[in-house]
Amino acid sequence: MKIKNNICLLIMGILFLFAGAPVNAQNQSQEDLLREVRKLKEKTRQLEEEVKKLQEEKGEDDDMESGDNVQVDGLVGFIQGLRLSGSIELETFYEHTKPEKGLSDKTSDIDLSTVELVVDVKIDKRFSSRFVFDYEEGRSVTVDDALIHFQATDICEPDLRLDSNWYASAGKMDIPFGYYESHLLSDPLTQDLGEAKEMAFVLGMYYEPFNIAVSAFNGEMDEFDSSDHIASYVATARFAFEVFDDFEFKTGASYISNIADSDELTIFLTDYLTPETHEVDAEREADEADSDQTVSEGNEEAVEFNGLKRYLPGIGSFCSISYKERIIVMFEYVGAQKRLAEDRRFKPEAWNLEVAFVPVEDIEVALGYGETKAALDFLPKKQVGITGVYDISDHVSIGLEGLRKEMRNKDKVTLTTAQLAVSF
Repeated sequence: MKIKNNICLLIMGILFLFAGAPVNAQNQSQEDLLREVRKLKEKTRQLEEEVKKLQEEKGEDDDMESGDNVQVDGLVGFIQGLRLSGSIELETFYEHTKPEKGLSDKTSDIDLSTVELVVDVKIDKRFSSRFVFDYEEGRSVTVDDALIHFQATDICEPDLRLDSNWYASAGKMDIPFGYYESHLLSDPLTQDLGEAKEMAFVLGMYYEPFNIAVSAFNGEMDEFDSSDHIASYVATARFAFEVFDDFEFKTGASYISNIADSDELTIFLTDYLTPETHEVDAEREADEADSDQTVSEGNEEAVEFNGLKRYLPGIGSFCSISYKERIIVMFEYVGAQKRLAEDRRFKPEAWNLEVAFVPVEDIEVALGYGETKAALDFLPKKQVGITGVYDISDHVSIGLEGLRKEMRNKDKVTLTTAQLAVSF
């Protein structure tokens, strides 16, 4: 504004000078007038250069402001696509173990059973990612899940807002074998048998009401002396529809190439089969005759466990029917298709039946019963439980559960649990 005023004054001075020239011509020579004009022209040129320079600087400021706006817009978009959720579960329990013979054992404690933070990030229209951070007492914080989704909202859950039937997920995940839905505080026996967390990828296709997917991963439990490769896979198929108004029906089946890759079963078999006896052929025995390994009679040697003689394929199936989400009945089966080569008594199978009822708003009561077969002492023989949950608010609930387990050695375990849960 100051520069513009100076220019205006300069122009007015020029006009005044030339307007008064005829009057002052007698007292001022022509050379003096020319010198004054040159000075005014020089002053005008300098002012024009200053104006041009300031305009250039202002242009750079505009560019910087534009760049800042782009960064701010990007940050706003990122924040809008970011969603945090999580849960904290505090439990206190009382456990009474009554063996077939001998004295009973009683224990009680307070346990921080779950501390979980879930971070969902919307990358663009088709891609998203999820990170799940989990804390367990006595351990540091771990990354429980780390996933990249393409046209999916979760594992085997297509994004129905998009115009595509294909979806995919990759990363650290619970592989899509089994269903494992439960309204009890404790996990069902089917989940203890079949759940596995692996680095895997999933490719699926959805045509309402059908949803099919395949997954591949490098499992923890390899075959004896086999190479370490991506050799395990899962195939799953599900469909859901309304039988008629207010009645929803879901069912599905899945197949896994090696159920021994499940988290709990891997731990059990590694311990159960270490050390184990593996047969060796005559050629291998001759090659190792001069080695430090001890070869027993009958072409057998005692070695540390490093794999199964053959994979243990498994299948799973489930069905669920609900009425207005107030009455829910669920059944699930998970089991191995073959017997364990190292011990043919072991062919683990488990099934679980649950009935959940919502008598009034904010209160749910659930009853569950499960059995296992040919599982040695890996899982309880029978398990029955009843749970009641009251929602104090949308994000806070309290629950009480009574659970009874019958072990294969005829021990009986009674577990009573009270839980305070907060979610956000």
